[in-house]
Amino acid sequence: QDRREEVAHSSGQVFDIDYSGLPPLELECLRFILDDLGDGGYLGFVEAGRENLHIGCSPSSREFFAAVFEEAANSATP
Repeated sequence: QDRREEVAHSSGQVFDIDYSGLPPLELECLRFILDDLGDGGYLGFVEAGRENLHIGCSPSSREFFAAVFEEAANSATP
């Protein structure tokens, strides 16, 4: 891993999925869902090795989820 990838993983904004143990049908389902989420603009992913996907959400999705989290955190504070 290079330093940039290491920083990205520690940001909480990207993650990896190791699919080496998935049966072929489950892998097909996973790819279908990821493609659908990607087409919707929610996330992107790339192959990271032979059996690993590197996944990150889109900037607009990060802003949306950050706003939702902030609103929930503020409403939970007395």
